[in-house]
Amino acid sequence: MAVDDATRWVGNATVQVPSRVGLTRKRQPDILARPFLGLRITTEGIHMYAVVVTGGKQYRVMQGETLRVELLDAEPGAAVVFDQVLLVGDGDSILVGQPLLSGASVSAKVKSHGRADKIKIVKFRRRKHHRKQMGHRQHFTEVEITGIAKG
Repeated sequence: MAVDDATRWVGNATVQVPSRVGLTRKRQPDILARPFLGLRITTEGIHMYAVVVTGGKQYRVMQGETLRVELLDAEPGAAVVFDQVLLVGDGDSILVGQPLLSGASVSAKVKSHGRADKIKIVKFRRRKHHRKQMGHRQHFTEVEITGIAKG
């Protein structure tokens, strides 16, 4: 038995544990200890954006974007206005509502209506001769954001 080895009792047996003299632990590089890399965070090229609530969900939108929201009661080609706006950002300035911004709105144009891909639901209980299969296709409205107005 070497000088650095240790003896331990495990159950009814004596086990020799080898020394850890030759083992080294690798250290992960510390990112905070590195010098500053000179990165600049700029807001150039960032357009106005807003966070709106529709269909119980929140969406971050920008002008010209197309997104799918819960089914709206509007014909394709019709204009829709989302007046529940939580936040409006324009470059360095950000307006946050408590909870909504008064007077802010997001205008959009309805492009189409549709149904999403089918989701399969399977309920299965083993050894009970029980299996239930269902499917679901969620309805959606595709809208194109045409403008964002601050409050």
